[in-house]
Amino acid sequence: MSTETTGGRRVLRRVATVLTGGALLAASAGVAVGGDLWPVEAQPVAETVVPVAATTLLQVCPGPPRLATEVAGQDLGYDEFDPEGSGTTTLVEVVSVARDGLAPAPLRLWPGLDADAGDDVPSGGQARVEQAADTREATVLEAEPVDGVVALAAGTSVALTEAGDLRGLVATACQSPATSAWLVGGSTEPGDSTQLVLSNAGDTPASVTLSGWGSTGALDLSTAGTVLVPPGGQRVVLLEALVADPRPALHVESSGGSVTAVLQDSRLRGLVPGGTDVVAPSVAPEEAVVVPGIHLGATSGQDLDAPAVRIVNPGEETATAALVLLGAEGELAVPGADELVLDPGAVVDVSLAGLPEGAWSAVVTADRPLTASAVVTTVGRAGEDDPGTAPVDRAWVPATAALSTGLVALPGELVTAATLVVANPATTAVDVELVPVLRDGTRGTPVTRTVEPRSSLREDVTALGEDVAAVELHAAQEPVHASVMLTARGPDGALMSAVPLTEDPATARAVTLAPAPASLG
Repeated sequence: MSTETTGGRRVLRRVATVLTGGALLAASAGVAVGGDLWPVEAQPVAETVVPVAATTLLQVCPGPPRLATEVAGQDLGYDEFDPEGSGTTTLVEVVSVARDGLAPAPLRLWPGLDADAGDDVPSGGQARVEQAADTREATVLEAEPVDGVVALAAGTSVALTEAGDLRGLVATACQSPATSAWLVGGSTEPGDSTQLVLSNAGDTPASVTLSGWGSTGALDLSTAGTVLVPPGGQRVVLLEALVADPRPALHVESSGGSVTAVLQDSRLRGLVPGGTDVVAPSVAPEEAVVVPGIHLGATSGQDLDAPAVRIVNPGEETATAALVLLGAEGELAVPGADELVLDPGAVVDVSLAGLPEGAWSAVVTADRPLTASAVVTTVGRAGEDDPGTAPVDRAWVPATAALSTGLVALPGELVTAATLVVANPATTAVDVELVPVLRDGTRGTPVTRTVEPRSSLREDVTALGEDVAAVELHAAQEPVHASVMLTARGPDGALMSAVPLTEDPATARAVTLAPAPASLG
């Protein structure tokens, strides 16, 4: 451990000690005078946020989806199973944007987890923008701090498969490695495949342990043991080889090194594709979580393919939860979801079939910490081989952290539309500024929108300017939750995938040393 790091921790301990002492003195709420206790005016304890020293920002962009048979080392060799698919087109888009008075952070893109170095991305003045096409493995984004401030950067990887077993649009934000990830989504029933993809871009091995929950409670994942992910390497775990469950949820914990973790969810309805997407991490369990960007439309699936909100209770006590949707006109009650009872370790899917079309956000509140995600679906046109079964594509939307500043990269070449949804679960209106970042490295004209209390805002980000490569979001009064739904046109119907906004790392890495203001006395 470096002297600088140790000294920094000593400073934090001293600050925390001073704050704690001050809080205790204030809590006494009185002064002894002549043997009597005289009350004094209660003083609020202000929230103290200390920024962490700026370091290099590193994010991992997942590679394209793969067949479960490829992971298992099998080659079926039957045309009807289409083991090779019909071809997948891939693209990674990365961007770093300038903060006030600073240059955009130096940005590099590594072709693979074990690459020695990446190519420097040139600056356009206010941003650095780069694309990498035909990526066949995980890609690493690296951004250096500028003048002691961590970079504001983000990336999005996208894979488009128009036909075959992996038919679908798969898009996900590049992730910063972590020691914990909550993954809520997928299915391991017959015909379904859920692959846990672990990536280690660090210099030390990472030992990963898995905890899981499902439709009847905690899942037995002991046969997976401890998964060792080597430095610069990747490990894929087939969950269907461990357990069969229609609605799994996982907690991934890593020691020795940090990793990124996603689930690849792919399904078949007989020989007809039932959708492929990546499940990105949701927020850690809390008593209130928000899932922004749930799109319900005329082509949404029904029955087993109906849109739904998945809620997991990882605790050892029964939880009572409520689910509502926030839309353009305010709050919408979900029938039967005002008092959901979740047994310890249980996972439930709340169907959204039959609800009004539109862009919604889900708010789940409970008396115990929970986490959640949502899945939305779109049904295409049946083909000649099986005229009775239409293909389906699905998009998983994670529960997100609240953010005041966020950024999302937009891979324009592979998608036809990008729709931003901003959720405001607060009881007061919030003004948000949307700033388009153009592919030439300049910023377009900002626009300001008001998100009404307990509602969601829908914005076509491609209409914010010509050749938009990314969008910055800045919330004024209260933090918000946001994601972008990407859509593409396939030969037999629309395809879709959701990408949550990346929180400003300067805010995400800050440490809170005291609670929010509260009166003591």
